[in-house]
Amino acid sequence: MRRIRNDEVIPTRYRGGDVVWVKLNALELWWPGRVATAEDNCYITTKSTPFAVVVFFSEETFEFVSSAKMIYPFHCPRKLDFIELAKNKFQRKPTKQKIIGITNF
Repeated sequence: MRRIRNDEVIPTRYRGGDVVWVKLNALELWWPGRVATAEDNCYITTKSTPFAVVVFFSEETFEFVSSAKMIYPFHCPRKLDFIELAKNKFQRKPTKQKIIGITNF
């Protein structure tokens, strides 16, 4: 499986509320979410400031994005690739978790 990284020369800056794709830690999987705002209360003291904090839809979880290489705007040219990767990964392995609406994106 080929790795996908965001190699833009000038990284996009994201604002709270922006919808994005974020690479999940330790997986070659990209998932949609929303850039956190101060009201999300998911900021904790860390040794280094994350590039962004992304809150996942319909979940109480979030991801600290360490660099611009791990995040894309939602309506990017790779959007369909990310959807296909997620569908293929979860169709191959039986899972007890229900995937909530990836095809709705």
